[in-house]
Amino acid sequence: AVYALRLYIRSMHNRVGPLVESREMSLRDGLVLVPMLLALLAFSLYPQVAMKRAERDVKATVAVTQAAQANGDATVAARPSGETAR
Repeated sequence: AVYALRLYIRSMHNRVGPLVESREMSLRDGLVLVPMLLALLAFSLYPQVAMKRAERDVKATVAVTQAAQANGDATVAARPSGETAR
């Protein structure tokens, strides 16, 4: 515990010298992170929006898989996602 406390104190509260650069977030970092955080917040508050948009594709995939299982076709289950039966 002493070593962990010492590490925390030295990394968070250590005095810096004149040659130390700041590692604060730049404007470019903010332009990348802020939209991602807003999307994460939106999906955490309203997850149903994404689920409703994906529901049609999920139902189509399940239908293809069920039809293949009923016909005994094992190759459909081995196809990569996004590839449909023709």
